[in-house]
Amino acid sequence: MIAGRTLFSSDMNTVYAVADEGVMILPVGSLATAPQVAAQQEDVVFLSNTCNSASISQTLNVADLGGNNTPFTLSLPSGNQVIQ
Repeated sequence: MIAGRTLFSSDMNTVYAVADEGVMILPVGSLATAPQVAAQQEDVVFLSNTCNSASISQTLNVADLGGNNTPFTLSLPSGNQVIQ
């Protein structure tokens, strides 16, 4: 969490900020080339009723924003078969 002042370097490529745990340094000038993924849907809604105990599912599309072939995996903790 940023807790205090924030300032850019003179070339506007780095942000320095006072944070709860010390100093945060963010290389904002290289964000365009950094691996990036994002969900294509802002929300995923699951609708059910209490009379039906069947499993329900929805699809969530994740896209590589930068086209950099970003390695991405989604996994569940060992022993879990569902997201709760």
